[in-house]
Amino acid sequence: MLPLSTAVFPIPSADETRKLKAIQYSKEYVKRCRKKGVCVICGSKPPRDGSSRCSSCLEGCASRARDKIARLRSEGLCTRCGKCPPYKDGQTCRECRVKDTAEAHGITAARYLDLIDAGCVICGKKENLHIDHDHSCCPAKTRKGCGNCVRGALCSEHNLAVGHLEREDAMEVISYLLATSSDSPLIKQFKDPLA
Repeated sequence: MLPLSTAVFPIPSADETRKLKAIQYSKEYVKRCRKKGVCVICGSKPPRDGSSRCSSCLEGCASRARDKIARLRSEGLCTRCGKCPPYKDGQTCRECRVKDTAEAHGITAARYLDLIDAGCVICGKKENLHIDHDHSCCPAKTRKGCGNCVRGALCSEHNLAVGHLEREDAMEVISYLLATSSDSPLIKQFKDPLA
């Protein structure tokens, strides 16, 4: 039996491999695969519903992603960028967390950091902060906010309180408290603002 030589089966260089992958995943290639009803990775099996990949290729990608995350965790690195150590016992570094949160709210990373640095707009706390935004502006189904509805940063307690006050029955709750509570200084202030 003859040994396999590189003349018969040339081994592509790293640059050639990147070019081949770029061609494979080009829009035209994906369109052809979808038209044929085959997986864009292996090109033979039918894709799973709602995907362009077959079940085994999807599982292979998921398995590689799980392996990568496990390796990065064991090395003590961010599971997103793989460069920095995770932030406060999490999986991602501070930089990746800032980018993700800012992007989710439709604001820049610089604006996000400004909001966080300012602290809770109600009490001034600097820990456990959340970005407050008008939930009626951007539908919950969209993964990205518009950025126009961001109001500021709130601590966990005030974020929950504002979330409850944004409900439709908030005025009924306030009316109930005004009618039944007499000892609370806050309720007294609402009943008689000049006192």
